[in-house]
Amino acid sequence: MNNKRIFGLALLLVACTLALPAADFGLQLLNVSAFSTELPAPETEWSLNQLDRAVLWLSTPLSAELSLYVSGFYEFSASLLADPAISPYRFDAGMIALNGLFPRLLGENSTVAFSLGRIPVQDFSARVLSGLNDGALVSLTLGNNQIKLLGGYLGLQEKVTALVMIDTDDQNRLSGDDKAAATDPDFPSSYFALPRLFFGAGFRASEIFPSHDAGIELWGQLDLLAGGAETTHTFYAEPYIAGRLGRLLRWNAWQVTEMIVDDVVSVAMAAGGRLRLAVPEVAALNLNLNVQWSGGLFAGGLDAFTPIRQSMMGSYSAFFFQNSLMTGLDASLTPLEGFSVAANGALYLRGSSELPADFTGSSLLTGFEGGFNLRYRPTGDLSLSLGGGIFVPNTVDGYPTDTLPSLKATFGLALDL
Repeated sequence: MNNKRIFGLALLLVACTLALPAADFGLQLLNVSAFSTELPAPETEWSLNQLDRAVLWLSTPLSAELSLYVSGFYEFSASLLADPAISPYRFDAGMIALNGLFPRLLGENSTVAFSLGRIPVQDFSARVLSGLNDGALVSLTLGNNQIKLLGGYLGLQEKVTALVMIDTDDQNRLSGDDKAAATDPDFPSSYFALPRLFFGAGFRASEIFPSHDAGIELWGQLDLLAGGAETTHTFYAEPYIAGRLGRLLRWNAWQVTEMIVDDVVSVAMAAGGRLRLAVPEVAALNLNLNVQWSGGLFAGGLDAFTPIRQSMMGSYSAFFFQNSLMTGLDASLTPLEGFSVAANGALYLRGSSELPADFTGSSLLTGFEGGFNLRYRPTGDLSLSLGGGIFVPNTVDGYPTDTLPSLKATFGLALDL
C-alpha cells in the first residue's frame, strides 16, 4: 500500500511537470545521525539513531492568484548499537498546499489569502499547535489589521509526528497499546494519530503604538474518538504583544489560558516571552533571552497545561512543554560567509507544586542544559551541520543520585538536487 502511494505521487509530480511548463521541481536528500549516551558511559551504552529522507517536491503557478506546492518523502530510520531497531521504509506526504493571494479584493488596502492542504499552521507562541497540519487557513488584511480563520483534522498525521498527548487514548496510541494496534498493528489504523478536529481564529493589530503589534488568538480541538477511555476537548485563548525597541532590540510576550473539558471542566495556563538583540554589523550577532512557563497541577485548582500538539521544552532535556519553567539564553553569529556558530544554555524549574516523574526531592530545580551548533553552507545546494549538548539533572535534592547526565551529538547533511 505504501509503495502504491509513493509511486502514485511520483507519477502525479511527473505529469504535473509535463503539463505545466512553469513548474519547478526537485529532490532534497537529508541525513541526520545522532549519538547519545549517559555519562560516564561504557562503550556498549552508546546509541546511534539514524534518519535518512528523500523529499520529492513540485511547485507551480496556476494563475496570477493561485499556486500549488506538492511534496512527498521516503524515510529510513534506525536505532543502532543499544537496543537496535530498524524501520526500513516510510512513505508519506510532506507539505501539500494550494495557495491563493488576492490583493485589493475587498478594497484598496485589503488582501485576502488562503492555503488549503497539508500546510504550516502555528499559534503565536508555537506552543499550542505548530508544524504541518491538514486543513485550511483564510486571512484578511485590512490596512494594519489582520484576521485569520482556520480549521483542520489531526487524524491523518503519523502519530509520532503529530505528537498529540491530550489524554489516555492518545498516550495508548503512541505506545501501541490501543485497540487499533491489537487489531491492525501494521497499517493504517495504528499509524495515524487519533481523530480530532482543530480550529482557530486570530486578530492582529499592527502599530497599536509605535513599532508594536498586539493580538489575540482563539484555538480549540474536539475529540472525535468513539468508544475511547476518555473524551477530552480543549480550548485556548492566547493574547500577545510584540515590538521593537530601537534598531537592535525586539521583544514579545504571550499568555495562554486553557479550558479542559472531560468529565469536569478545569483551567490551565502557560506564558512566555523573548528579548532579542540583533547586531548585523558584528558578524550577524544574535542574542536571545527566552522565558517559558507551562503550568502543572496546583493545589488551588489549576490543571496541567496540555497543548493540542506537544513539543519539547528545550534541545537536550527530555521535558515536554508541561509543568516546567525554562529560562534560556542562546547566541549565534556568522564569522564567515556560509559558516555560522551557535551556542545555547537553559535552566529548568518545576512549573508547579506537582513533582515530575521519578522526582524524589523537593527542589524547584530540575536541571540545566548547554549545547552548540556549527553550520556550513559551501554552496546554495549543500548544507552541513554538527552539534552537541548535555543535560545535567539535579541530583542534589531532586532526582535520585544515580540519575546520570545525558550527552547527545548530531551530524546533519542536506543536499538539494
